[in-house]
Amino acid sequence: VEDPRLFAVQDSVYVSYTDGRRVALARLDAHFGVDDAWYCETDFRLQSVEKNWAFFGQDYHIRVVYSVKPHVVMSLDFENERPFSSKAFVTDWPFQWEYGTPRGGSAPVLHNGHFWHFFHSYLPLENDARRYYGGVYLFESEPPFKPVAICAKPLMIGTPENLPPQGTFQVVFPAGAVRGADQWHVAFGRNDYDCCIAHIPDAEIELTWL
Repeated sequence: VEDPRLFAVQDSVYVSYTDGRRVALARLDAHFGVDDAWYCETDFRLQSVEKNWAFFGQDYHIRVVYSVKPHVVMSLDFENERPFSSKAFVTDWPFQWEYGTPRGGSAPVLHNGHFWHFFHSYLPLENDARRYYGGVYLFESEPPFKPVAICAKPLMIGTPENLPPQGTFQVVFPAGAVRGADQWHVAFGRNDYDCCIAHIPDAEIELTWL
């Protein structure tokens, strides 16, 4: 099991995760034990390896950012007691991001009328190494969930500090976000080795709006 992400829909708490190839979803009970679990299915062709899905609750619906670029948000319903998607909202990715292809990260959080999605990207370095970047973009709170703003520069940048032995990927991978009084608390993985929390004040987030 890899990349667990918690999210809530009304009074129900779920965790999404991957087995390395497929994305699954588990509903948790009041004690955070697993009440039930399923693989997610769709009526369109998936890739041989699926990951980086960013689930979130919107009213009574389970939604998931399947792709950032283009921006694809799927709607999941329980068909035959399994999560199944037959509907997707597709909009263009309207921004220039010079730090690699944006990919999913933390569960989007509704704040001030928009969903905030902390994402990751990376650029190649020499000797098959990579440097990762963390940013945030905002999208509309109702279908079709069109992206409307993005941070002007990365909020987190991978460094070689604390790389594990033989590690070559300088990773920052947003995995969860909580809104504070005047800042965001973002849990992220560092260098495929550490779990960390970044405290990002609003003053450090310069947004570019459409």
